[in-house]
Amino acid sequence: MRTAWQGPRLCHVMGDLAEPIHPQRGLPPGCPGSPTTLSAVLAPWNGLVAKCAHGVEAWAFMDRSLKCISVVTQIGEGAGAESAALQPEPPIDGAVSTALAAALETTARFDAAVGLQENMKKRQLWTKDGVVEHLGLKLQGNHAPLQVVLPQPRDGWDPCLQVIRRLALLPGAMQTRERLAQIFVRPRFLWAAPLVEPPPATMARALQRAVLASAVSWWCAGRWWCERVELHPVLGTALHALCAARRVANS
Repeated sequence: MRTAWQGPRLCHVMGDLAEPIHPQRGLPPGCPGSPTTLSAVLAPWNGLVAKCAHGVEAWAFMDRSLKCISVVTQIGEGAGAESAALQPEPPIDGAVSTALAAALETTARFDAAVGLQENMKKRQLWTKDGVVEHLGLKLQGNHAPLQVVLPQPRDGWDPCLQVIRRLALLPGAMQTRERLAQIFVRPRFLWAAPLVEPPPATMARALQRAVLASAVSWWCAGRWWCERVELHPVLGTALHALCAARRVANS
């Protein structure tokens, strides 16, 4: 298996054979044996962390080999550390800090023993009332279980609004700008739905003006959006979220 993984990778580009790629470390993505092998390597880690650090739970999930550590004290306070990142530590309970340090030390020894290398730039410390950023989304934690705080894009909605402003400057017919909005604007507010808050309603007005690019003001906004509801930042996100909710809940 090691010989097969270290073999050269050959790719076809526009019908031509590209230069071979010689991997030096890591597991090849797309190889059916990679997840199985990685799971077998990480299997002892959970038990070792729980044994060496009191009150700690550990789990791993298949996302670039991320390992998570959950520290819980008797009063229910918690903190999580992702073995793929550590921001400046906020004030946390002393018992939690001690248990977390022991868990991270155990993880470091385990990684060294099995030959894994942690990317320290991607280690994070998660707390219930802190801000978490992962995979382009940002979430504000809170202690109120009934208060739902939806994730937000890491950079907010400004990048999407900037694309809409550029769209308004393009010449041509309205149909051209509408098609470009479908290609370049719509994916920017749908890519994380339903796991992100809906865009602000003001974005719909800005997008309509950019697509029309006209001084005419007698357009019926309701009818205009009814004919292209999937392009609406708020209604389109709601429709996409309803279609994707069942798939997310069952995953």
